[in-house]
Amino acid sequence: MRILRTCGLACLLLLVDPGSSLSAEAYDPILSGKVTGVVDANTLQFAERRVQLAGILPPTRGRPEHGQAQDLLHSLTQGEYVWCLLIQEEGPEPLRGFCYVRGGLDLADVLVRRGLGRDCPRFSGGRYYLMETKNARRSMNMPDGCF
Repeated sequence: MRILRTCGLACLLLLVDPGSSLSAEAYDPILSGKVTGVVDANTLQFAERRVQLAGILPPTRGRPEHGQAQDLLHSLTQGEYVWCLLIQEEGPEPLRGFCYVRGGLDLADVLVRRGLGRDCPRFSGGRYYLMETKNARRSMNMPDGCF
């Protein structure tokens, strides 16, 4: 399954030519570049845009896991080229997207596997559910907005 997701993203990236002559008004579903900061436990700051990792529920502010998630995102993205497949077209910031680094490493997947987030099926389609830790399921309540 992971191979299919990575291949699907790679195939999509091959179809999108960054040097193409699309007009500036065209919606581009991929936002990429260097991350200039980590704003929250699931939000990346690019030069002028913010992208919230789609499909996961991060730890609540004030909990130790919130800071751990933010630190982990910072360490994974610092100095790295990151690309996000946006699931939300232009609109209010932050945008939502599935974000990847280093050969297709899914940032939300890493957070969930480490117990620093839970699957939010409304946006993920359940893609992270099997990666959730028992501890995260006990300590993080799922809001109605995730269903």
